[in-house]
Amino acid sequence: MQSETMKASGERQAIDALNERLDRAGFAPAPSAWGERVLRPDPDVEYPVERVEVRDPRRGPIAWIGYGVIRLAQATLGRLPRRLRRACGHVLAAVVGRLDRRHTRAALSFVQAAYPEASAAEHKRLVRAAWLHLWELSLRSPYAAKDLLHQDLGARFRVHATERALELAAAEAPVLFVTAHVGHWEVAGIALATLGFAPVYAVAKAPRNDPLSRYMQRSRENQGGRLLPRKEAMKSVPRVLGGGGSVLFLLDHRSRSKPVYAPFFGRPAACERSASVLIKRTKVPICFLACYESDGPVPYELRLGPVLEPEDLTGLSSAGLSAVINHRFEAMIRRAPEQYFWLHDRFRKTPADWAELGEDAGPFAPDPAIPPA
Repeated sequence: MQSETMKASGERQAIDALNERLDRAGFAPAPSAWGERVLRPDPDVEYPVERVEVRDPRRGPIAWIGYGVIRLAQATLGRLPRRLRRACGHVLAAVVGRLDRRHTRAALSFVQAAYPEASAAEHKRLVRAAWLHLWELSLRSPYAAKDLLHQDLGARFRVHATERALELAAAEAPVLFVTAHVGHWEVAGIALATLGFAPVYAVAKAPRNDPLSRYMQRSRENQGGRLLPRKEAMKSVPRVLGGGGSVLFLLDHRSRSKPVYAPFFGRPAACERSASVLIKRTKVPICFLACYESDGPVPYELRLGPVLEPEDLTGLSSAGLSAVINHRFEAMIRRAPEQYFWLHDRFRKTPADWAELGEDAGPFAPDPAIPPA
């Protein structure tokens, strides 16, 4: 027992040291010449893994009706001027927020965990902002990427990166990108390909509507890039990296199958065990990424970095790696909390106290020699 406690303490110290180092990473604007590159898919790029459809079993009449309603809203409301569209969004956010109490309560609990020092009014403001951001993403997703194509990178993205991330882009090296559901993550792919990381794949889970899933996949792939079904990631991702491609993961949502537990905004959170295992196996750099919406003349800010090197993961368990990833996600989210998907029930069925997790607490289990506060 004592040796396990010492091992856990040593891993926590390694995690803290790694987080501190990553926190110190500085960002600088990308070279101005990169801004002159044109945002467009490369027709000559070779994809090392064949295209696979990301499907969902829900494909009956109800699914098609839901798909039709969403597409109609995108084709009408999604084409409105931004100011008018956001005005509609504020009204809808207020109405849906009251009707969908389950997601509103989950978001409020999530925000309270992330910002315990904030006022109740601020908590409610961020929940409303989450509903509004979901409205914007849902309506604009088919058009946002199309509006980028054939434009200069610098006209649509302000790119800031750490020195190591810039080196990886210049080398056109295979990279694992890790991000959260913050900002407009879906438009990041075309920028990554333009910066030299093509071919780009994203590991995806189908929405609970098969016609919508197939449409979203076609829309994303028209920008360049491919999707990989989450269930096939263990075998597909190494093939992509071995073929010179890069892969994007979104890892901030709750794991539903055999999770590991790591701190996220001060609470235990169920994280993807398989993703952590896969990341450790690949032996390629891991670059954190965030793509935020901006109100200025340049509509997006893309931030690349900091970067984890394969040797940084030595000695880290899957839970330890998840803790490092979650720490970076916290920094990403705090940079633009109004653009985060707080509506996800992140802590569902997860105890708030590490002691209640027992052995599942891993390196974050309370030290039995220290009495609880």
